[in-house]
This record gives sequence, C-alpha cells and structure tokens, in this order.
Amino acid sequence: VVEDLHWADPSTIALLARLATAPPSSILTVATTRDSTAIPWRDAAVVLELGRLDAKEASRLVDNLSTGTPLSDEQRGSIIEQSEGIPLFIEEMTRSCVSDRRTEPMPLRLQELFTWRLKQPEVDLRVVQVAATVGPTFDAPLVSEVVGDNASVTSQVPILVDEGVIEPVGPPDAGRYRFRHALMRDAAYETQVLDVRRQTHATIAEVMSRQGAEPALIAAHLDLAGMRLRAAALYVSAGQAEQGRGAHIEATRLLTRALELLDTFPESEERDVGELTARMLRGLSVTATQGYAAPEVQFDHRRAEVLASRLGTQPEVLLSLIAIWAYWLVSGNLATARGLTDRLQAMVRQPAFSWFEPEVEVCAGWLEFFAGNLDTAWKHLERGMEGFLARPEDTAVSPFWPLPHDPMAVSQIAMSCICTLRGTPEEAGRWEHDAVERVERVGFPRGPFSAAFIQTFIAWIRRFVGDDEAAWRSGAEVVAIGEEHGYAFWTVIGSAYSLAGTPGSQTHRDQIEGAVGRLRLMGQESFSAAHLGYLGRLYADAGEPDRALEFVAQAVDAVHKTGEGIHLPELLRQRARYTLARGGDAGDAVADLDQAVQTATEQDARVERLRAALDIASLPHELRPSDWRHTLAAARAAVVPVLVTPDTVAADEILAN
Repeated sequence: VVEDLHWADPSTIALLARLATAPPSSILTVATTRDSTAIPWRDAAVVLELGRLDAKEASRLVDNLSTGTPLSDEQRGSIIEQSEGIPLFIEEMTRSCVSDRRTEPMPLRLQELFTWRLKQPEVDLRVVQVAATVGPTFDAPLVSEVVGDNASVTSQVPILVDEGVIEPVGPPDAGRYRFRHALMRDAAYETQVLDVRRQTHATIAEVMSRQGAEPALIAAHLDLAGMRLRAAALYVSAGQAEQGRGAHIEATRLLTRALELLDTFPESEERDVGELTARMLRGLSVTATQGYAAPEVQFDHRRAEVLASRLGTQPEVLLSLIAIWAYWLVSGNLATARGLTDRLQAMVRQPAFSWFEPEVEVCAGWLEFFAGNLDTAWKHLERGMEGFLARPEDTAVSPFWPLPHDPMAVSQIAMSCICTLRGTPEEAGRWEHDAVERVERVGFPRGPFSAAFIQTFIAWIRRFVGDDEAAWRSGAEVVAIGEEHGYAFWTVIGSAYSLAGTPGSQTHRDQIEGAVGRLRLMGQESFSAAHLGYLGRLYADAGEPDRALEFVAQAVDAVHKTGEGIHLPELLRQRARYTLARGGDAGDAVADLDQAVQTATEQDARVERLRAALDIASLPHELRPSDWRHTLAAARAAVVPVLVTPDTVAADEILAN
C-alpha cells in the first residue's frame, strides 16, 4: 500500500511503474493520490474514483471515531459541514473534538497540511490571506483593491487554481472564486496575526462601502475589525433591508448582533437611541413571525419602554410606544394599553408629533373596540381614516409606522366589525371590501401580513353572523398565508377559525382547543374569550352542556382579566342558555340575560342586544320579567328597521302577537 503518490519522489514512481506494467501474481498493489494526471502509468492500473462521503456516511464515521465520548448535535453538525465529506478531515476534526487537550481552532495535523500548501514558493501568502478574510467566496477585483496590487493578484489567481487552493465560480470571465475547501480558507485566515487581520477587515469594509456592497457584509467586516459602533449602525441598516424583503429571521439575527455590540458601550443618549431603534426593529420582525405578544418580544418591548422614558420626547419614543401599546393590547392587558394610548394622544397634540395623529387615532379606536365601547371606537377610527385620506395616496400611512400590518387596512376591517355588531351589514360589507382592496395595493411584505390580519377578522364576523362555512374558509386562507410566508402567528390563529374533520366533531373541538392553547403560549390572550365561547357552542351542540359551561366560564374569566368587554354580551347569553339546558338555577340565567341586554345597550352592540332580548322573550312564561316585551321592542327598534335576519324576523313575529 502506497499513500499520497502526488508527494512521491521519482524513484518511487518508477518502481511502482514496474509493478503496474508487469505485476507479480502474488502481490496486490494499492496506491492513493489526489492527482492522477502526474502518474505516467495510470492507464496500466485500475483507477477507482473515490467521491466524498455523503451526510449519512460521514455521520457514521463520526460515531465510530467518537465512541465513548458523545458529541453534541452542534458539534456533529459542525464536523459534517466543515469536513465536506472528506474522510481525513472528518477523522481529524472528530479526534480534535473528543480530545481534552484541544487548544487550537483547527486540528494541528490539518493546520500543518493546509499551511504547507499555502507556503509553496510560488504562492503569495498575503493575497491568499486577503482573499480568505473577504470570505469563502471572493471577487478578484475586490482582493486587488484591498491588496493594492492588481498585477500581483492577477498573476496569483491561476497559480492558486493550479495548486488546488481556489476554484472559479460562474463564468470564466466573472472574476469570482471560492476556496476549494472551507478548512483551507480557515487555515489561510488563521495565518494572520490579530492586528493585521483586524486591519484587513477594516480595509475590506472601506472598499466594500465604496463599491456599494450589502450593509450586512460591510457590518460583518467592521465588527471583525473591532469597529463596534459603526458595525452596530450598519447591522441595524442591514436588518431594515432584510425586513423590506420579508426576511425576518435574518433581520432578527442582524439586529441581535447590533444589540450585543451596543451593550458593550456605556449609557449615553446616542447609544440609547441606537438600542431603542434596534429593539423596535427586532420586535417588528419577531412580531411578524411569532405574533404581537410573543414571549420573545416581551423583553425588547419592556426594555424599549425604559429607554423611551429615559429619552423623553424624541421621535423614536413615539414609535416605541406604539409597539409597546400593541404588545399590551394583544397580551390581554387593556388597562396598561389604555395608559399608553393616553400618553400617545397627549404627544400627538404637540406640534412636533402631530404628523402621526392618524396612526395614534386608529390605535385608540382598536383599544375601544376591544373594550366594547363601539361609539368611541368608531369616532377614533373615523378620525384616523380622515387623516390617512388627507395625505397623498402613496404616503397615506407614515413610513415610520413600527408594526408589520397596514394601519389603514386594519382600521377599515375594524369599522366593518363595528358595523356588523351594530346591525348595518351593507355598510360592514363596504368597509370589508375597502380593506381587502387596500391590502392588495399595499404590496410585500406588509401586504400578506395585513391580508392575514383582515381575513382573521372576516372569519370572526362570519362566525358572529352564523355563517360557519364562510368563517372556516377565511380561517383556511389565514393558515395558507401563514404557511407561505413563515408567519407562525397567523398559522395558529387561522387554525382557530378553520375546520378539521367533521363540523362539531371531537376532532374539530380538539383543533380549536389546541389553537387556543398554542396562542396563549405565544402570549396571545386577545380574543381568547371568543374562541372559548365558540368551543362552548360546539360542546352545547354536541349535547354536552356541562362542558359548554366550563368553556364559557373560562371565557368570562378571560374577559374580566383582559378587559375585552366586546365579547361579554354573547358570553352571558351562552351562559344563560347552557345553565337552563343542564337544569341549573333559572334565576342566574335570567340575571345573565338581563346583564347581556344592559351591556350590549351600553356598548351600542345592537345585534347582541336584540339576541339577548329574544332569549328573554323565549323563556318560559313564569321566568320572563314583566317588562320583557318592552325590552324586546326597544332592542328591535335600535336595529335598522329594514334589516331582515332570523333575529329580526323572530322579534317582529313575537311583537306582532
């Protein structure tokens, strides 16, 4: 067995030529080489091309070599990725990982092997070092500018290709190359002393800036050059650019690095503004994928609140308060969200912040809608819409809006929801149509996110009016948007409205209950009461009033905990119905219906008021309050007279007798 013929001396090659051309019958000769072109007798031998190991084979080799010293999944993955299927590299890297004496980033044997190849007389080590510092793939013109000697780089490239250090990428005239192996690049990179390496990174960043390279690439080189403040600023810019492409995971990574760098500086106004901006942007990206109240964004929002309080009245403060407001609203703390709304409204009354008044108005409108104050909500939303429409169409929404949805489109769907609760379906339809049309014009990436938002509330509207099939279709559309764009948040919310299995089946109920649980794990308490109430209805329809009451009790508790009064009239109706169905206290049921009428009246939720009044009118004669007819007549009069629904028809028939 003769290994590595590419390093053999001429006499060894000549001896093996005799064995190849006239092999003795009693001897099997096996020789290995990385380059068979230099072996003059290769045609006389049987040549076996050995390819690289695939991931499965590489993994098995790692397991065999690491017996007795289990490696972590991260270590195994790193070995398999960096070794690129070459058994020698797998062996050396695995042995290095299991060694207690490991001190170098690369196993010594591999370092020596690569360094030996890089120190050949014809190789200009400085050119290789600069190329390695640029990255695994590099452009020859960039290396030339950093080195400052175009002729030297031009002459070196073919030598490095011949030596197997690099190989071309793309068309021959593109001037783009990559290292033949990642470890070769690492070895070249490590041959630089630390100060020289940092200066090389700084020069590369400067050249890349002149050439208009991606901010993320420039930031990475500034980071490695030790220029932390400039790197942090560029990481933030790069994060914004990735958000514009909808690449929220990459944006989160970049912004996280920016925050790590900023954390190394002492407190100052400049540093605080930078941190606040980075945290707001990271919160936006995590919100887009995991939801407004995801635990992952909780720290960022709370820290942003501290920074905003410290900074006082800078413009960034207003934007941060919007995001913090959304967090508290969706996480089910309307009291805290209201305090922030009051603060925002006070800010936009100042001339310096008046430009953001429409956005703040619609925030106030959503808060009041959740609380069940429909008249107040409508006024805020209407003022917000007037403000949006007063601006040029292409800047109707401020470019500084800090949340991933379009505030104009979601305001339109909120107004559709209010119209539905008030019993004006034609007007509700117009606002819904406007919201869908608006989203189609918004574009990527805010458009798909806003589309999922709008379809979620369309599903809620359909469920409210009793059109379950339409609600399921809208829910399925939300799931599809979430899956297509990686919005885990919307995928889960959509599943709370879509249909699995037969309508009302245990599978369907399990789906809804599972979705509610997952939403709560994501920090989403908003509208959990509505989902729990729907579960109650499904169990009641299945003939299980006890289970139905359990879910309604949870829903009512959620309303009291969150302050989302919008759900209360319907839940009180349900509780009364299920109490009577299981033979419970009739007095409690009547009290719930009375409170449902009163609450719906205060909210101006006319449809729910009529439904509760109908339930009172449908009670056995001995249970009906003496003023039941007046209650029903007043509820019917509050609804548009020409509206024809099963509820209005039933009310008209009862009142006619």
